Order: sequence, then structure tokens, then C-alpha cells
Amino acid sequence: MKADIKLAISKEIGKRVAELRKEKGFSQEKLGFLIDSNRQFIYKVENGLFCPTIATLYFIAQALECDLECLLSIKRV
Repeated sequence: MKADIKLAISKEIGKRVAELRKEKGFSQEKLGFLIDSNRQFIYKVENGLFCPTIATLYFIAQALECDLECLLSIKRV
């Protein structure tokens, strides 16, 4: 049960990251570079394959010029 919830949360956050990244006109590669990571990492985050830490989400939010709250504002899963 907890694993299902964690996966659902990861997917929702990933969708939000992808949305905001596309709005900024950034490629996955560029966002990865901005947070000192790579395209593969961003792909995994956006597709819910990896649940990033709060610190990583903070860096993603900074790169996307939004508040951390913006990435975490998801509907109840």
C-alpha cells in the first residue's frame, strides 16, 4: 500500500516538473545541467521512476524559478 502511494506521489511530482520545464522551454538536458545532474535523472524524475529528496526538489524549483510549494502542490492520492 505505501509503495503504491509513493509511486503515485512520484508520478504526480514528475508530471509537475515536466509541465514547468516545458513552460520554461528547457530540455531535460538543460534542467539536468542547471541542477548539476543529467538528462537521465530528469527523465526518471519526470516519469515517476525516482522519488527525489526535498533538497533535490528545491534545486529543481530554483532552476524552474518557482517555489518548492509549486512542485509539491498535488492532489491527494
